[in-house]
Amino acid sequence: MKIEGYGITLDRLTARDIEFLREKRNRPEVSAYMEYREYITEEAQAAWFNRINNEFNNYFLIEYNGERIGLISGAEIDWEENVTRNGGLFLWATEYWGTSIPVCASFLLTEVSFIIGFRKTYIRALEDNERAMEFNRSLGYVPEPNQNEVRNKLYSLNPENFEKSTGKLRAILRRKYPQIKVTLFQPFDAMSARVYARLQSINPEILEVKIVQGNEC
Repeated sequence: MKIEGYGITLDRLTARDIEFLREKRNRPEVSAYMEYREYITEEAQAAWFNRINNEFNNYFLIEYNGERIGLISGAEIDWEENVTRNGGLFLWATEYWGTSIPVCASFLLTEVSFIIGFRKTYIRALEDNERAMEFNRSLGYVPEPNQNEVRNKLYSLNPENFEKSTGKLRAILRRKYPQIKVTLFQPFDAMSARVYARLQSINPEILEVKIVQGNEC
């Protein structure tokens, strides 16, 4: 699956990408901001991918100007409750920290999530990572109750807060990037089948759907 919009491309993580990702994730400037900071081995990376490569987790490589610069995720999906319980984002391309690029990547995945019917998304941010907490607040995330004594704090976002916090900026960006497109690859995997079922009722002027032959794995 591929999502395009706001000048960003999100490519769903596949088995062929995991060694590339492992090298980036193990970089000190990245791991320093993670709750888990130990070195990730090849075996551990493969085991992690086998756990998350299903219809309940979406991990996307962020591509900008033809370069893969980071990872964004919407994981632990509850399709019945329409909730994504564990979202996250990190960039290994440090030159894009503090720019509009992570904002656009977040806009893109969050907007598509709400378009297809999700009613709430959750993320966590370490209390000493003020940059991440401020970034999430700017998107409309609010802290969940009873987080004062929690180091890795839980935040949630609903469509109303997302629109209130980001609507004006997204409207400006959509004038430059008017189309959001989702490409699904046949034969469908379980995640693509779930997404495709929900895309049937979406106005193509809001979100364009493209189906192509060719397995991503």
